[in-house]
Amino acid sequence: MKVNSDYDKELDFNSFKTFGFLEWPKENWSLIGEFDKERLINGVKAQMLDRGYMYRETNGELMISLYVVVSQETATSSYSTYYGGGYGGYAYSPGWGWGGGYAATSYTTQDYVTGTLVVDIFDQSTKKLAYQVVGSGTVDSDPEKRERNTGTVLNYLFKDFPKPKI
Repeated sequence: MKVNSDYDKELDFNSFKTFGFLEWPKENWSLIGEFDKERLINGVKAQMLDRGYMYRETNGELMISLYVVVSQETATSSYSTYYGGGYGGYAYSPGWGWGGGYAATSYTTQDYVTGTLVVDIFDQSTKKLAYQVVGSGTVDSDPEKRERNTGTVLNYLFKDFPKPKI
């Protein structure tokens, strides 16, 4: 997983007490289902609660926007083998020569899904971006694995958040 994060170094993240979520972007509905949406919202909410912020349905001091990009990818790999053959002779042999060989290359393709999650956290009073993290990686096709891994992924995404867990 690749993660990039940045934040406003002039803000004191300890001065904020509450957070909320901005409306879920309509573009996201065509990309992920209701269960994954809830997993992401609840996971981000847990990250903020673990840092001592209180959740507000509306008008939190910090407002969070989640944006998701999902794409279908195909990976191609090849493997070549070579058997036998060569050039040479022996010290007391009558000559030199070429020996035959055999080479084979096999190709495989694999379809997979990559996902990018952008978490933008805004200072509600100034409407300015306070923190942003962008994480991208392969999305597991098994919903149970996605559910198990959501907390781990979000821990990784929030590891550099300016206010540590309490």
